Amino acid sequence: MNYADIAIWIAAGLLLLAGLLGSARPLLPRTTLMLLGVLLQKWLLPAALGWDAVSWIVAAVILGILVGTVARSACAAVILGFLVGTVARSACAAVILGIHLLAVLATAPTPPRGVSRIT
Repeated sequence: MNYADIAIWIAAGLLLLAGLLGSARPLLPRTTLMLLGVLLQKWLLPAALGWDAVSWIVAAVILGILVGTVARSACAAVILGFLVGTVARSACAAVILGIHLLAVLATAPTPPRGVSRIT
């Protein structure tokens, strides 16, 4: 792994973290930043993520946007609609992070049997 790969991992991780922090700060776009981090990682490090994980993450982003929008517009009480939309989009952000972590761990190289990772 060279310095460019490390920089890409850091950039993608920071975008994922910023999207997750958007759950607490309403002005940050939650799932959009997370999607940008995933797409950046897939574009620059194609072996790190599979297309199936990217498609599930895109589906979670679309679902989060739809549920958040419907919840905000369907509730008569503005505060209740805002809270329901925020919880729904935060849950989708957690799902995106979980899918990303599982996909990265599934594609991580494993050492041969009998060889320790720590040398």
